[in-house]
Amino acid sequence: MAPLALALVLGLAAPAWAGAAPAATVLPPEAVADLARAWLAGRVGAGAEVTVRPPARPLVVPAGALRFDVRLESGALEGPGATLRVTVLSDGAAMDEAASALVRAAIRRRVPVLVAARALGRGATLGPDDVRVEARAPSAIPADALAGPEAAVGRELARPLAPGEVVTARALASRRLVRRGARVTLRAEGPGFVVTAAGIAEEDGGPGDTVRVRALAAPRLLHGVVDEDGTVRVAY
Repeated sequence: MAPLALALVLGLAAPAWAGAAPAATVLPPEAVADLARAWLAGRVGAGAEVTVRPPARPLVVPAGALRFDVRLESGALEGPGATLRVTVLSDGAAMDEAASALVRAAIRRRVPVLVAARALGRGATLGPDDVRVEARAPSAIPADALAGPEAAVGRELARPLAPGEVVTARALASRRLVRRGARVTLRAEGPGFVVTAAGIAEEDGGPGDTVRVRALAAPRLLHGVVDEDGTVRVAY
């Protein structure tokens, strides 16, 4: 590429007289950062956010067609950040005429997270079209965020969600295995025996919740704990 054309591509000032060959080529700090970004783009993958800090000064090399080299100076591409060395050399120039700069890059890996596909109200039962998976930076994801729809579809919301808001475990209401007024199986256990009986739930409850129930055979109020299978364990 001709020196004048290269200067225009890099956004450099053209020489005062276009017919005269410039003595040097100046690579602005942002152009150096662009070289680092291009090098990183092919190595960290599309699931990462890369922020590159331009060097403090431009790189100046003898005029001519340029060759570039980018190498990892310190850090790791798998980690949160790395320092890269960007080297620029004109064709035909000696190595001692090369110019280089250290460029700091912050690398933030994106991870999948479940978000609301639209505005959802409290008490809504989530369907497949109500949520979607997006890739986001870990720093923007709550600790109890859900990664996929399997844990959310079919569950009720304990609070409203705005479009794009991350779906968390706290945003979901407890699974109501027992509903008020519904018939339930009561189970009492003791040393060497298990007794089951029919009852009526006096309130809603999910796994691990303590609920009030009434046995059909002896209609008195009891308290029991809801198991994963929907039965209610009562004290003997």
